[in-house]
Amino acid sequence: MRKSKWIRFLPFVPLILLLVGVNIFGDAGSQFHDIGDDAAVALLNGDAVYLSIYIDERDLKLGIVKNISDEVGCVALGASIVKCVHSSDVGIDDFMNLGVSGGKFYDVMGLLGAMKFFNKHARKLIICFDPLYFLNSIYNSRNARRVSRKLLPYAEYFIEFLLNPDETNDNPKPRLLLKFDTLPAMFSISYFQQSVKQLPLLAPVMKSHEAQSNSKWGIMDGRAPDTTHFMPDGSQIYDKATLAQTVEDVIKTAETYDIAATSFEYEHASEESKLVFEKLMRYCKAKGIKVKLFLCPLAPTLWDRYDHVKRPIFVELEEYAYELAEKYSLSITGSYNPHKIGVPDEAFYDARHMRREKLSEYMDFTF
Repeated sequence: MRKSKWIRFLPFVPLILLLVGVNIFGDAGSQFHDIGDDAAVALLNGDAVYLSIYIDERDLKLGIVKNISDEVGCVALGASIVKCVHSSDVGIDDFMNLGVSGGKFYDVMGLLGAMKFFNKHARKLIICFDPLYFLNSIYNSRNARRVSRKLLPYAEYFIEFLLNPDETNDNPKPRLLLKFDTLPAMFSISYFQQSVKQLPLLAPVMKSHEAQSNSKWGIMDGRAPDTTHFMPDGSQIYDKATLAQTVEDVIKTAETYDIAATSFEYEHASEESKLVFEKLMRYCKAKGIKVKLFLCPLAPTLWDRYDHVKRPIFVELEEYAYELAEKYSLSITGSYNPHKIGVPDEAFYDARHMRREKLSEYMDFTF
């Protein structure tokens, strides 16, 4: 009787094997292969790289941390609005931009944690001081943790270190190495739907790691610069369509921008995230690491749409930034309010992202 019940499941075994096989070898999200390491090595060797199909930027930036020299002059961290800051803006060649799209609390902490974990040291930090880091709704969001899942073990390690420096194991490799959540991806139907699309590029399916890696990223050598790509300093150059955006496009995106997606009404910064950030500032001060906070302005059309009484996060964070600067001897560049520093809509790609060539015209990233 029991045997007959199990026999009923036998027809599903090939389907399960197919599901797992496609998810591992198609691997749309690079869950099972260190694609980021390969692209990072190419970038650190002086090549500009593009992500041709799909690779999580966090893979690339984590790969950079693992493979970069032990001492770095300056590192930039934060959300996509910092990704265009480049070495010429900072005034040094020894610079690496580790910003990621949608970079939140766990991304910043994760990359700093990875730097500590792999014994990498930066003498200066440019930190994008952004609501994505501080908002309570994001700090406690399960989705934020999911998006940052590849950096999350390093984030948890570094947060624990900042809060309890005397109790944290300084090199907890066994704890970290098995915490990446690849098991759900292995049996995920939605991941299968993405991964199966990769298989035509993997002929034969059982390709070498190097060949599979190159199907998802590439070097810009001889390629027309019409796709988003990363320069050898980790900074990003947008695709041709984004670069061609006009001021009319900026105004249109600002007028249709979902303000409710950035914060709830009367929402304030998370006290927990502020506590951890201040611990980070104390750590940097004790280590002699210079810190500059980057307050990226909103496009004027978007700023003017905000009800800053109902949504006080930008006003409150700017005030908090200056409190921190005085308390921990930090420097600040920029302002969320574009009118304060005279930034026009023309200086943006869209409602939130400033044009690469305009950053140093209105901000000072030097130390």
